Amino acid sequence: MEENIRLELSDWRFNAGLLGFYNVLNHAGDHVEIDDNYIKFNVDVLEKFEEKYFNYLIDTYEGITHWDRFNKYFDYLRETKIDKFSKFTEKDINKLNEIIRELKVYFKRPNYSKVYEFIDNGIDISELQKNLDPIKIKKGETIEDVKNGVNTQYTILEKIQEYIYSAEGKKYLFAKTLIYNIINQNWEGLAFLNRNTKQNDIYVDYKETFVDKTIEYLKEDKEKFKLHCFITDLPIKNKASSYDMGFLIDTGFDTNRKTSHIWNFNNDIFICDLARLIYSCIPCGMFFSTSDAGIFVNANQKMEDLIKVNNNIKQSIKRSLKENEKNRNLYVYKALVEAMDKENLSAIAYELSDVQVVRKENGKYRFNILSKEIIEIFQQSNNQLDSLIKVGYKEGKLYNYIYPITIERILNGTNMFTLIHKLLVNKLTTSDGITNFFSVNHIKVLNKININFLKGVGALDTNGDRNKLIEDANRNGWYLGEEYSNNDNKGKVKGISYRLLNALKTRNSESFLHNLLNSYMYVGKQIPKGLVEVLEDEEKLGVIGYAFVTGLVSSALNEKSSKNGIKGEI
Repeated sequence: MEENIRLELSDWRFNAGLLGFYNVLNHAGDHVEIDDNYIKFNVDVLEKFEEKYFNYLIDTYEGITHWDRFNKYFDYLRETKIDKFSKFTEKDINKLNEIIRELKVYFKRPNYSKVYEFIDNGIDISELQKNLDPIKIKKGETIEDVKNGVNTQYTILEKIQEYIYSAEGKKYLFAKTLIYNIINQNWEGLAFLNRNTKQNDIYVDYKETFVDKTIEYLKEDKEKFKLHCFITDLPIKNKASSYDMGFLIDTGFDTNRKTSHIWNFNNDIFICDLARLIYSCIPCGMFFSTSDAGIFVNANQKMEDLIKVNNNIKQSIKRSLKENEKNRNLYVYKALVEAMDKENLSAIAYELSDVQVVRKENGKYRFNILSKEIIEIFQQSNNQLDSLIKVGYKEGKLYNYIYPITIERILNGTNMFTLIHKLLVNKLTTSDGITNFFSVNHIKVLNKININFLKGVGALDTNGDRNKLIEDANRNGWYLGEEYSNNDNKGKVKGISYRLLNALKTRNSESFLHNLLNSYMYVGKQIPKGLVEVLEDEEKLGVIGYAFVTGLVSSALNEKSSKNGIKGEI
């Protein structure tokens, strides 16, 4: 049996699994040697690995499970119990009933009921959930009339909380939740995620499927083995003793069912038991803010870098979730920006030509490459990006957050012109189907981010202060709008804005300048010198033009402030 195992960094999937494997062992206090592009560990660390695996996941994700939400509600109930529910309102009754109905549904689910036999804490959860009943206020009754019922349900909920948060309750119920919210985002079809499994104990199932087989494999004498693992290069006895990567969601494929992915239809992709164990740890290496939003940065130059960068992201997301529990999917983006703003990721980018970012969104993987230029754009725009986190617009029933849209555009190398155009049109339009939750000042912020982007990708060459270009054009637009207001022609400003936006949409600098000249001639003013620069190239037309229209629209909508005439300066 090999006493010490060395595993080197490879592709992003294996690296995410290797990071997850390290996280599990480090969380358990086991010794793992980190050196350059590999980790080294003693096989003894695999003892009770199944418990270490779930302990890491539970301790990491406890705060974003529905059990944690229920626990916080139980704490609220305990506080209101002190004053005998005297402050209870009909709204509180509705919330209590909502929790009761949810718990009844959860405890009836087969994936939970299968582990009740392993939770031996003297509490009959099946009986408790039967006695959970929503509070009904009959016609003519008051809150005071149903307080006995509230007390009864409170007593039952107290026992349920005790059951969930007992050592065994947490061990199995939290693990079950994470299986179907975190683990199944990365792999499927094996152990407890195999629909045909007959093992109800999820810990035993994982141990028998991954851990025991890995230990058995490491004990074998491999001298006469002929094949090699595709990822670790460790010897494999034969095809029957190997595995494919079909259990990896969206990135693996079943070689028995589809051979078209393989050169000449002849499969040479085999992985060993140890590699399969490492791949099972991907959910411990990719960090999730919700079951629909996960991220992994493949900083694969050094193992130490991989750990530091992803730990920064993990801590950033956890910190953000504590500050605000709403819109949790946004914090994957925020954590990425914060990680890029730290010195270690910037240094990595300069050692390499790029850094790979892998995100899991709505069940699909998304891949981006972080070049040095993109990282610099994020670093320069960090403060402006922060101001966009909570703003957006609603079209029909769909709410669009500006922050992730902006991040996505930077990652994909797309400028902000069409986004700025859409937001300005939304501001000018009064439609029942559109609701705006942003100010014109947020569009001004986007202009500043956009000029950082254009400069970063080499599409715009500006001398001096880039922000001054935005400020001057923005201020000129606002003052033109005020000139119309002073002449009792405020209503014309929206029309001018639409005509200028149409010219910008078609990148027609002559049409844009023609409309500007007519507008300034109407109020008897000379066109500012800086606006003539729109004739130089399309990028300057977009930057100066949209900044000017932003100021014009702020005047039309009376969004003012004491600084530069713009409301809500950020």
